[in-house]
Amino acid sequence: MCVVIAKPKGVQIRKKYLRSCYVSNPDGAGFMYVKDRTIVICKGYFSFETFWEDYSEAEIRNTKSPFVIHFRIATSGGVNHLNCHPFRIDEQNAFAHNGIFYNLPYTDKLSDTQIFNNQILKNLPSDWTKWPGIKELVKVFVEDTGSKIVFLDSSKEVWICGEDKGDWFKGAWYSNNSHTPVRSYGYNWKGNYNFTDDTSHYLVELDPNGTVCKGCQATVSLESIDTINGIGPLCLDCQGEYNHVLR
Repeated sequence: MCVVIAKPKGVQIRKKYLRSCYVSNPDGAGFMYVKDRTIVICKGYFSFETFWEDYSEAEIRNTKSPFVIHFRIATSGGVNHLNCHPFRIDEQNAFAHNGIFYNLPYTDKLSDTQIFNNQILKNLPSDWTKWPGIKELVKVFVEDTGSKIVFLDSSKEVWICGEDKGDWFKGAWYSNNSHTPVRSYGYNWKGNYNFTDDTSHYLVELDPNGTVCKGCQATVSLESIDTINGIGPLCLDCQGEYNHVLR
């Protein structure tokens, strides 16, 4: 199903959440940002550590730009650099997609996302994001398929199409809960038991004057912190993550 992440400038995402996204969606990763009014796309990562090395360096060097990150799980088209997201529409616009466009023709080579880009987005005027009517048509088409798309333009504007279908988590938007770790322990009749911590519904407010969470090391507001005996201060997200320990 893939996961796409919209990271506003100044927000940091911990390595463990991105690794969780990669493990759940291992068929190629990529990211994009804006430098000197040019969209820079880096993609074709099939190793998380290689992705993390390039991503973390780019983040350090481009603190004034938002980032869009994508981890793919293949549903059509080959598992290769060609089908990794993000995709460039033109010199001013690019995007990353989570979902499946069932109403577009498939090919063995190209994914449904590439076909959507080639047949629809690339045929729109270059300034289409400034036309509310065109944006509404794109939004309806995308959301009717259950898809979510994050668009980025060269002026650093981000448009999340299907925002209400995703989750804001520690200051960044995720198209699904791939960042949420899944723990397995014990056995059931199938041979194992999966314990899933769904923390995606929490909204933790980052605050540079707040308290550092013992679990994720994020500095968050006091309203988002509880001190847990034997562990220390935990944000709401990490309390959900550790709830099987706290019971």
